[in-house]
This record gives sequence, structure tokens and C-alpha cells, in this order.
Amino acid sequence: MPRRTKNTSVSSKTKSLENKIANLEAEQLQLVDVLRSNYIISTKLSRMTAERNTFRVKVANLEDEVIELRRWKREKESGKIIIESVSTNQTLTTLI
Repeated sequence: MPRRTKNTSVSSKTKSLENKIANLEAEQLQLVDVLRSNYIISTKLSRMTAERNTFRVKVANLEDEVIELRRWKREKESGKIIIESVSTNQTLTTLI
């Protein structure tokens, strides 16, 4: 049975971290798409920035008021995304 070397172990950990980063980036893009399709978001949707485990995104609603969203999670059963708003302290749930 071949023994694992340090290089192989470090390489596999690096690959694992790269995969996690790619998954997080894909999840961010998916969240933006869901927001655009569910919340009548105009082209004023700004770029999301990751701060620790919090994702912030500025959204312009029908009254042209900017709402800042934070803390989102996906429900395992339904696949819906639950989003907490910073400015209004509301919890929003997507239609999907």
C-alpha cells in the first residue's frame, strides 16, 4: 500500500479548498439570479460582497428604495431561499 506524502496531502487540501470556493461563487451567482427573478429587481442590483458568512446585496424595489439584504439560507426540503433584510428587518422568501 503506497504511503501518502506531504505534497499529496497538501495538494488534495488545496484542491478541496478551491472546490469550496467555486461552490460558494456559484451559490452567490444563483442567489443573484433568484433575487432578480423573484423580487422585481431593477438593473440597480449591485455586486454582492462577502463579509465573513454574510452576503450583502443592494436591491431597488418598486418604490426605488434600496434594501440591503444579509444572511440567507436555502431550505433543504423546498429549495427556497430565505433572506433577511438589514434595513427593514424583514425576512423574505423566494417563490422558487
